[in-house]
Amino acid sequence: MAKLNRVNKCRVECLDRNGETIKRGQEYYWWQFPFEPRTNSATKPKRSELVQSGYKKKLYDLEDELERGKMEFSGIILKNFNKMMKARIKIFRDGLKSKLQNMPAHLRTVKNGKLLQSRIIFLTKWMEKL
Repeated sequence: MAKLNRVNKCRVECLDRNGETIKRGQEYYWWQFPFEPRTNSATKPKRSELVQSGYKKKLYDLEDELERGKMEFSGIILKNFNKMMKARIKIFRDGLKSKLQNMPAHLRTVKNGKLLQSRIIFLTKWMEKL
């Protein structure tokens, strides 16, 4: 995960990630991945924007959406929301399963295959908790 830096007052005008200008004196955030240019933003980025892993991006988006839903909804709407989230997690898990199935047999037993299997198990347990 990239380290998020907060600047209280911008010294020199610069462009943010959307191409908008961050004016002098305005608060902004910046982060940088190794071997990539610095990214500026006038708004605080989501957790998923601070990682490069496709798996973690999707996982963080699902976690954040689930937390928002728990705060906003209650009763029957919350039950329907949980069903929808289970379906989204299942789709994500099934995508990982298909990646594992498409992997050559000898790679399923080494580090990459075991990592995919552990992620599938994690998502299955997470679905059961909801």
